Amino acid sequence: MGFEIERKFRLDSSQILQRLMQEGLQLTCKELEQIYTKISPDKTVRFRYDGDKIVKTIKKGTGLVRQEDEEEVFEEEYKKARKRALGVSIKKKRYSFNLQNFKACIDCFEDSLEGLVFLEVEFPTESEANAFKLPPAFEAVEVTDDPFYSNAMLALYGWPKEPKSVKVLFEAIEQDQFQIEDINAHMSAYDAFRTLFYWFYTNIKRHKQLYLQTQDNEALHQFRVNLRKTRSLLQVVPNLLDPAITKRFIDGFKQLASKTNTKRDLDVFKEYLEANPARIHLDFHISKNRAHEDEVLTSLLTSKATDSFFNEWQMVIEDWEGFFQGHNASLPFKALAAMAILIEIEALIAKLKRLNEASALKRFHKIRIEFKRLRYLLEISEHLFATKALKKAIKKAKVMQELFGTLQDRDIQRSVLRDFEDEPILSEDVEAVAAIEELLVQINNEIYGLKTEILCKKKKLIKRLKKCIGILEPYKI
Repeated sequence: MGFEIERKFRLDSSQILQRLMQEGLQLTCKELEQIYTKISPDKTVRFRYDGDKIVKTIKKGTGLVRQEDEEEVFEEEYKKARKRALGVSIKKKRYSFNLQNFKACIDCFEDSLEGLVFLEVEFPTESEANAFKLPPAFEAVEVTDDPFYSNAMLALYGWPKEPKSVKVLFEAIEQDQFQIEDINAHMSAYDAFRTLFYWFYTNIKRHKQLYLQTQDNEALHQFRVNLRKTRSLLQVVPNLLDPAITKRFIDGFKQLASKTNTKRDLDVFKEYLEANPARIHLDFHISKNRAHEDEVLTSLLTSKATDSFFNEWQMVIEDWEGFFQGHNASLPFKALAAMAILIEIEALIAKLKRLNEASALKRFHKIRIEFKRLRYLLEISEHLFATKALKKAIKKAKVMQELFGTLQDRDIQRSVLRDFEDEPILSEDVEAVAAIEELLVQINNEIYGLKTEILCKKKKLIKRLKKCIGILEPYKI
């Protein structure tokens, strides 16, 4: 065990290599591949393959001086490590030489890090490291103390490139040219989420107007989806905004969304009846109630109170001075997204473990909400997390969310039918009453089947979600 004393500089390009070779400097080149199986603020575990041997390195500390322990390992251990690798593997060409009698190397990165070039210089003592002056021929910026230029952070976050400005992204949204990949891992969480909120808000405004003009059910659905996405992110992203502001808008979006629930439930029920013989007996009653809800929603969406609420929200989104920031607003987008996903996964695992055959449907519905929140988080950040384990968990979680969603729909449809039974005008329609009873039996059977399927699949899902915790933990800062 020893200590590594090293200074790191970022070079503009690899052109310095040609100059060094022209000057007759002896360079040795090796192709390296390295992976990390542990990354924490004060410790990393790295495996490096140089074509000849595989070395496992444990480093402790940060900055100029770090404790280092190295050992050569067999290929079998390396193969196992690859399955547990965090982030992406790093590939680079290393050109080694002596610089002012110190060991030095220039690393030229490949794949997603292509174009990134570092000069690293090793020293026997701290005093020599501090006294070192980089020759003028090396046009470089020192990054020794910048954690995001460490190889471990590069594996997790990628190249720390300057993100696009929020105003540029807002313009792309307005021109319908925005893509989620425009938000990179290193963008501040405050700017990234404001961009997402502006995207959702633009969709809210567009679909609201379309619904008012056409009463189109899909427009209402998209209006509700973007309301839910906004509220979900406000709920699950920790300390992004000032707590009082967060609560104000969580409550406001909840009230607004809840007033659209009845219309949505009737729309879903109508679709459910499309291929059912009972439709002919119930269609009139459903259509009558849907028409009433259209009137209620039109009044709500054109009210001064709704306009005022959305104007306040737009002011928060367009906060160029950072007035509404919370404690975590300055974190990198990927870090805060990972923290939020971890919170949701841990909440899901805890609630799934308590779920059993005796659980009330209310508990199933609460888990459905957790799945929906996780889904929205993954939609905005999936492009940043490329591991196979996470992708498999995402796929499985989406399937489960659909099951929970269908279960809730059937429960709501059962309530709608029971409400119909209590309507005096419907009780006189013998055929309609018989159709309701038949549907209730059918829906009860479907509810039982859905609950059984969910309980059968929950153990495997919990296992997949637990794997994701280990993948996401290193992103905590």
